[in-house]
Amino acid sequence: MGRASRGVVLVSLLALISAACSGDDDGSPTGPTEVTGAATAATAATGPTATGDTAGAGATGGTGATPLVSGPLEPGTYSFDRFGETVTLTLGEGWEAFVFEGPEEKETALAEFFALFNADHPAANLAFVLPTRVVDPAKEWDEADNLEPVPDDLVRWFEEHPLHEAGPVSDVTVAGLPGSAVDLVVADVPKNGWPACGGSCVLWVPVSVEHETGPLTDRDLVFAGALDEVDRQIVVEIGGQQLLIDIGAADQESFDAFLPLAEEVLATLTIG
Repeated sequence: MGRASRGVVLVSLLALISAACSGDDDGSPTGPTEVTGAATAATAATGPTATGDTAGAGATGGTGATPLVSGPLEPGTYSFDRFGETVTLTLGEGWEAFVFEGPEEKETALAEFFALFNADHPAANLAFVLPTRVVDPAKEWDEADNLEPVPDDLVRWFEEHPLHEAGPVSDVTVAGLPGSAVDLVVADVPKNGWPACGGSCVLWVPVSVEHETGPLTDRDLVFAGALDEVDRQIVVEIGGQQLLIDIGAADQESFDAFLPLAEEVLATLTIG
């Protein structure tokens, strides 16, 4: 699959459900579509469906792993090299990926991003984001200069976000690297909600935007959290930057069911 259409929201681990995805009548996931007005409500969280090449046992990168691309994934080891250091992980059956391919014309990329979805857990996903900006929670989505540099402590920023209910920050180790994590629930959304997600999400990280410092438009690509979703935000430093790893789901039951599988994947993660 190529890059997502304009107006698609990368809604945290709910993979576009608030903005532009819905399941088919048979429950199978559909890919992102153009947002022309209010978001289409989804009956379940859905991941993107590939429209391009399928990742499989094709050419491998320098690590001996298959380069990660959007689409269904065969069991195996995959690599992603756009975080400054190569990230490698191993996946079993039923996985699919969405990989941000780059900005559209007249847009600026402010983050690198990919997300992983598993067919057995349609209401959850595992996302990796290398941000350079965050969305200021004290400003409206359409307010000038509402995109600010990533704070020195990104996990603390998530913990203190006024629209989250968050637990305490804890120390973690991921891929042998020290990091920190916080569990949170998206407890509220702005009164002036972003039209691209029907007003029902909290905006976190701009991925591809028309205005580098804001305001946002309803055509920008933004990593966000849907109302009531449950997330575990993990941050480790690689190459002098903060890598955000987000495990999350539409609700607590879905999160609890998906968490062991996400942790199994993270146990295979190598960086560098």
